[in-house]
Amino acid sequence: NCSPLDLIWILYDKARRNDFGELSRFMAYACRGGGKTLAASALELIILLHFGREIAHMAAILPQSQKSQEYLRGFTESLYISDFKIGQNVKKMEIIWFTGKNTLLNQSEFDKLSGPEKAQHKRHWTYIQTVICNMPGANSAHVNGMFCVDEVDVVPKQNIKAYHQAKSIPDAREGILPFTLLTSTRKSRIGLVQAELDDARAMMTPEQYA
Repeated sequence: NCSPLDLIWILYDKARRNDFGELSRFMAYACRGGGKTLAASALELIILLHFGREIAHMAAILPQSQKSQEYLRGFTESLYISDFKIGQNVKKMEIIWFTGKNTLLNQSEFDKLSGPEKAQHKRHWTYIQTVICNMPGANSAHVNGMFCVDEVDVVPKQNIKAYHQAKSIPDAREGILPFTLLTSTRKSRIGLVQAELDDARAMMTPEQYA
């Protein structure tokens, strides 16, 4: 029962504090046009830029992945972000930057430095990878930041096994705890969204569920 911006803040704040010990899987479900994919795409980019963590975005079907990519392309055309993007295709967008004692440089700025100056900078590289919810996609990535599954309730029946297999994509490393965000409308009382709600309720005490 929150707005899309509240959702972004709640998960951003938990990522900032690395607070995913007991709860690391979240679901946002709303009506069509409720801003789910837009909010998830904005959160992905913020997690990527602020924390340098890897992101995987799993779309139930190909058109949904294209919508997410459209949002990300729009965000990264910003003057302050575009210089740090080194590549983007239909599956992956990469970001690179270099930090010194008092500097933050993009690739072209770093390339102009002398050898000794380059040695004083640290290279940072991360990415957002888009995958489709099928078995190859479910086994194609491991990320230490955020894993998003978009439009859960439209996962084709033949790919439900891949949906469950994809739970291994978030990969805790070096003390960094990743999290999963599921987004969808609730299209059916027997669909994956309802199954996730039922599973969550089964793990809660009556007080927590209330």
